[in-house]
Amino acid sequence: MNEATNSTASAEAPDPLLAAIHNYKRGLAEFNFRTFDVPDDKWNDVAEETYVPHLDAITKWNEPASSAEAAKQALRLCLKDEGGMAAIRR
Repeated sequence: MNEATNSTASAEAPDPLLAAIHNYKRGLAEFNFRTFDVPDDKWNDVAEETYVPHLDAITKWNEPASSAEAAKQALRLCLKDEGGMAAIRR
């Protein structure tokens, strides 16, 4: 039995686009946490260590979304993420 879903069905394979979006958001959160007490001149270094690799992966993404949820999250990210994806699409 799958304890997460409380069913005997197997867990679905992870959606790679959703994983990439999740990693990007997690990297942004880490960036915000780590830059709280970092001098401004070190912010680029922290960005490169936290969210920039994930932002790069998403901006180079060339596969279709494999689920409706992935498509929805990608669209939401493009429209609302002012510092990353929204700035790139302009």
